[in-house]
Amino acid sequence: MGGAPPSPRGGGIYLFELATGKHLGCVPAHANAVAFDRTGTRVVAGAGSDVEIYRTSAFGKATWTQQVSCPDAKPIATLSGHAGKITSLAVGATQIVSASDDGTAMIWRLP
Repeated sequence: MGGAPPSPRGGGIYLFELATGKHLGCVPAHANAVAFDRTGTRVVAGAGSDVEIYRTSAFGKATWTQQVSCPDAKPIATLSGHAGKITSLAVGATQIVSASDDGTAMIWRLP
């Protein structure tokens, strides 16, 4: 593959098929850390100091022109509580664990 695609203004989360490299969709969100739930139907993103959860079905096709544009998609849930930027995420069957550069780790119920 020819490297990463251009980034939309403000950042984005892109979804690609691993075997082929085919672009499946994107949402216009900042993310320091990203993880899928076990079913592959939700993406959990560390967006600044918040955890945002998106349905993969909400990912829309990007418009690949000189400036990439992702369709608007709203998270199904936003979890707040960290004072610093989220640096890592883990997703289990019913819980999310997030770690932040403020030195804290939090356990959340997966909505």
